[in-house]
Amino acid sequence: MEKLKVFISEFEKQINKKISFGIAPWGREGEVDYCLPLKELSEDQQKQFISGAKDALQMAQWVHYSENVPCRK
Repeated sequence: MEKLKVFISEFEKQINKKISFGIAPWGREGEVDYCLPLKELSEDQQKQFISGAKDALQMAQWVHYSENVPCRK
């Protein structure tokens, strides 16, 4: 989770925009989903963000991601 938080913060500084996101806890052992609609970003910035997030988390264990699906409530 820390790697994702750091990536989001660095990306925000790079593009000079705040990225809104939600956190949905769902598991007994601290599992959470990060919901990032990325509506404040252009299509190109969205692609850059997704690519960068995947790179930042490629070595993280137990990380799964989905695109274009509704967030858990």
